[in-house]
Order: sequence, then structure tokens, then C-alpha cells
Amino acid sequence: MEGLPWHPVAVHLPLGLAGVWPLACVAVLLALRVGWLPARAWWGVVALAALLAGGALVAVETGESDHDRVEERVGHDLVEAHEEAGERVLWLAAAGLVASLAGAGLRARAGATARWLTLALSLAVLAAALQAGHLGGRLVYVHGAASVWMEPPAGGGHEHGTSEPRH
Repeated sequence: MEGLPWHPVAVHLPLGLAGVWPLACVAVLLALRVGWLPARAWWGVVALAALLAGGALVAVETGESDHDRVEERVGHDLVEAHEEAGERVLWLAAAGLVASLAGAGLRARAGATARWLTLALSLAVLAAALQAGHLGGRLVYVHGAASVWMEPPAGGGHEHGTSEPRH
């Protein structure tokens, strides 16, 4: 991937986990409630939260490295909206990680409250991730952000024997 941006690669982990994490929360909460799983099963939810928060951090950092280059092509406001949405995912994921840790470490009512808070935060992360992904997709597919990485083809800008320049 020489010369290509890492951000499009990095965003797929947190986007995928944002969809899986709420489902895992619900499944483990229900399994704990009916006694199908021991309390330590919540650590699986914590692990997903940690992967999601870490993935969101990598996505934000790789996006920062591409910021200026893309901004020249599509403008400040569009890039800023996507960046803020990505940062929202990161902060909500970090809050969800803390809540999930509390859900694993606290007992009785406090632990249960933290686990339900984790579910609420996982849904907020999902909503924020969908928004960030939508805005990123618009940057690429509507506003042409990916074009800043395209090199003109060899042979003077013509491709496959046509007289049309590559866009």
C-alpha cells in the first residue's frame, strides 16, 4: 500500500465492532440475567470495548495524518464534520470502556447499573460510528476525496487507448 492512506483501512475495525458491541452487550446481559453465563462472561464485553476504543484511536490518528491533503480537495467544513464525528466515536467508546470495566469490577446493583450504562453507550457509539462512516463515505464518493491519492497514468493522462483523461 505504498503511497496510499491508512485511514480507510483503519476505520473498518471500529465500524465493525460498533455494530457487534451492542449485540454482545444484549446477549451477555440476557445470559447473565437467566443464569446461562457466569459474571466473568462480562469480560468479553470489556474486551470488545477495548478493541473498539483502540481501533477508534487508530482511526482518528490515521485520519489526522490525511487531514490537510484531503482538506485541499474537499474543503475545511466537510473534513471537519467527519473529523468531529470520528472523535465523538472515540470519546464515546472510551466512556463505554470505562463503564464496561465498572460493570466487570463492581458487584450487585452498582455493577448492574454500569452494565446497562455500557449498553446505552454502545448504542451511542453505533450511532456516532454510522454518522462518521456516512460522512467519510460522502467525502470519498460524493466529493472525490480519494482523488488526492490518484496518480496520472503513464502515457500522458490517457488510459486504455482512449482520448479521455483519467479523473
